[in-house]
Amino acid sequence: MIKLQMFFKVSEGKSEDFERMYSEVYVAALRKQKGYLGSELLRVFPPNVSKEIGAAPMEYKYQMELAFETEDLRRRWTRTPEHDEAWNAAMALSTRYEWIGYDVAGLDQAVPYQTQFGIADAEARIKSVQSSEPVKLDVWNSRVRNLISPNATLDCLAKGFQFLEGPVWDNTRGCLFFSDVPGNTKYRYTLDGRVSVYRKPSDNSNGHILDKQGRLVACEHHTRRITREVGDDIEVIASTYKGKRLNSPNDVIMASDGSFLFTDPAYGLQPGLGGPAKAELEFKGVYRVPPQGGEPILIADDFDAPNGLVLSPDEKKLYVIDSGKKHIRVFDVAPGWIITGGKVFVEVKDDSNEIPDGMKIDVDGNIFTTGPKGIWIINNRGRLLGRINLPEVAANLNWGGPDRNILYITASTGLYRITTLTKG
Repeated sequence: MIKLQMFFKVSEGKSEDFERMYSEVYVAALRKQKGYLGSELLRVFPPNVSKEIGAAPMEYKYQMELAFETEDLRRRWTRTPEHDEAWNAAMALSTRYEWIGYDVAGLDQAVPYQTQFGIADAEARIKSVQSSEPVKLDVWNSRVRNLISPNATLDCLAKGFQFLEGPVWDNTRGCLFFSDVPGNTKYRYTLDGRVSVYRKPSDNSNGHILDKQGRLVACEHHTRRITREVGDDIEVIASTYKGKRLNSPNDVIMASDGSFLFTDPAYGLQPGLGGPAKAELEFKGVYRVPPQGGEPILIADDFDAPNGLVLSPDEKKLYVIDSGKKHIRVFDVAPGWIITGGKVFVEVKDDSNEIPDGMKIDVDGNIFTTGPKGIWIINNRGRLLGRINLPEVAANLNWGGPDRNILYITASTGLYRITTLTKG
């Protein structure tokens, strides 16, 4: 991925008009360009840029970042008819406001490329906590004691985020990747207790997995697609269905044959979570992308808000959360990906407004799902076994660590972990 940065100075009182023009005119033109991945507008206050360009206290400094799939596509963009519309929009911005300079990922040095801009600020807000307290476990069935030790502790690893999602453990790199969706930042937690920014902007990424080659796969709200890191490039796995853009892919899993299964609710169309944007599809679906790639295959389109999903260990059952209806549904999976059923497996609700969101399954088929007041534990027959109480609303979870017995939980403003007696 290649990032083009442009810098502007905008006098006080004109920032609102500048931001409107950027969103309604410039970005609208950019979206027509092949190879364009997304953009972000940031208020710029990095010391070395400010020192070089100079700016009065009452001048807003803006950094505009445009992301392209490759440098070749970025350069080709300047030589295509589609570029004319975007270029005219850029010139209109430059005429009305003071254009300072540009840079392309260190290749062109009009203004030195700020690899850490935005990252230092994001990291400064995060507080490594390392606090610990006994797990507060609601025991609804004694079998939950085989999964959670009475001596287990809930460890808070970091605080200060906006709303965390999508944890996935990378054993090769010895770290946990997770994302702050409204913070538009992807983070990395290492076993030495350090939290650092992995990617910013993250295109409001949500769910993550690793593919069979250990490459990071992400559900991106802003770009409305599922992507995979291939070296320094980004490969698109899914972005449309029958010619229409997906809503905002939320969570994704990978089957043993290499198929990707994912959910596509509309949360990411909202301002601050990837939007504002309008839906092109009339439903919120669950899909499968075949191992060889290609058009997503629709599994179900009758969900209010499809969210977390898991396959049973033998891959004969597919479980999918419907956050809107506060329950988990189960589908039968036959050879050749013949999927039938879809009945309600279990309700995950109480008298509060909290909803089930993300879920994972252990090696024995027990489901751990986020829900009201914490993590609900359910066996493969739909029996409620217990609940791990949490101090804040949890969005997702995943096992990690060298032995895959550490349950990492992304819960609103904090990152937590519990060592379990089972493995994921």
